[in-house]
Amino acid sequence: LIMLMLMVLGSFFFAFKPAIAQTGTTVFFSPDPANVYLNGTNSQVVEVWVGDVVEMNAFDVTVEYDPAIANLVSWTTGNFLEISTGNCFQHPQHPITPGYFQIICTQFAKPLKTGSGALLKLTFSGLRNDSTDLTLPHPAFSAGTPLVTIYPTPTNGTLNVTYNATIKPTTLGGSLELQGRADRGGVKMYLS
Repeated sequence: LIMLMLMVLGSFFFAFKPAIAQTGTTVFFSPDPANVYLNGTNSQVVEVWVGDVVEMNAFDVTVEYDPAIANLVSWTTGNFLEISTGNCFQHPQHPITPGYFQIICTQFAKPLKTGSGALLKLTFSGLRNDSTDLTLPHPAFSAGTPLVTIYPTPTNGTLNVTYNATIKPTTLGGSLELQGRADRGGVKMYLS
């Protein structure tokens, strides 16, 4: 009887262990800082990462930025959880607007994940030469057994919208002569 009571009492304490292990969990941007070059591709993928999570199943993440400096062109899920954009939805009271992106994603019938990895991939374009903070206000994860809500420590980032001094617009001119060939179609030319 005493042994049975110790087993029941011990299992009660172990049921809460995964939630306690979440004190070191973080959420952050990669790369940080990120750069968008107006005279380049004018595009930069910024990933939202989770660090040191234990038994994660879902997340609710909000990203805020200055819509006068950058534009969120597209987003997709990362590879940490086994989810697709079909497993995500907007918060019904917080629609996605320029400067504000909130998404809630969950994996269904998959094992809980432990470790670090990308949750989201956000593609930004630049609107003007400046910098904007990328902030993560109040991120929340569903983790542990039983599932509980945890609040990871966020690290905000920076998105620089600038010109790359090494990219120089140049004009290329020249001529090409083909001897012994009347038709010039299909000729491959390489520049190095």
